[in-house]
Amino acid sequence: MFAPFFQRLRSLSNSKGERLGKFAIGFTGLATAGMLTFHFTMTLLYVEPENPFRDQVQSFVQGYMAPYFVQNWHLFAPLPEEPSKHLGVVCRFAEPSLPDTEVIDVTAPHYEHFQRYRISASQRIIRAHVYPLMLVHPEKDGVMLKLEKLGEDGTEEERAIVQMLEETAEESHKAGLRLLSRVASAECDRRFPDAQMSEVHVLYYQEQAPKFSQRNDPQAKGQVTTMDYGWQPYEKVASY
Repeated sequence: MFAPFFQRLRSLSNSKGERLGKFAIGFTGLATAGMLTFHFTMTLLYVEPENPFRDQVQSFVQGYMAPYFVQNWHLFAPLPEEPSKHLGVVCRFAEPSLPDTEVIDVTAPHYEHFQRYRISASQRIIRAHVYPLMLVHPEKDGVMLKLEKLGEDGTEEERAIVQMLEETAEESHKAGLRLLSRVASAECDRRFPDAQMSEVHVLYYQEQAPKFSQRNDPQAKGQVTTMDYGWQPYEKVASY
């Protein structure tokens, strides 16, 4: 007597389950497509050249991309002419009778370690060593170069902007030098933990890749450019 009733109930349950299954699949597909669209839109905004719209949303885009999706065009088109950047340090002891150390190449050991073990902290340490150079020698975009060309011929507002940019560049230069001196101080403390330092001498040099025609010559050397930032005050910082 109850067989038709249970058969009908089973049929309704199966049809309802199929509808729920189709709804779940469709919703999952739409959600996945939406997430991928959002992610690739953020990536496009992150890597595209500077423009007014990008500048307005840069803080939001940067907050989404960092730290797991950070990338630049080097990921797709590496620059073989990118030089190897090295930071050199000379430590001066507080004890006058102790001579200054020889120039210590702080970056070279991390290059070697990174080449041997691709997954390591050396890459980030190298970035910490050379990043301050971007503050010491900031790249100038087209707007900055155009404003500098105005000089005294510009309007009062334009001259005020140029002065503000120059002051900002000077502050950036000072901050970069201090970061370099702190890196050097940390390296001196790491190498001579029982000694007291008074000053650190910061040097930077970069080595260009050899010419393409010399790519198979293991003895080929590229052009080396050196910069001397002189003696900087020692600062007590945490070592690594």
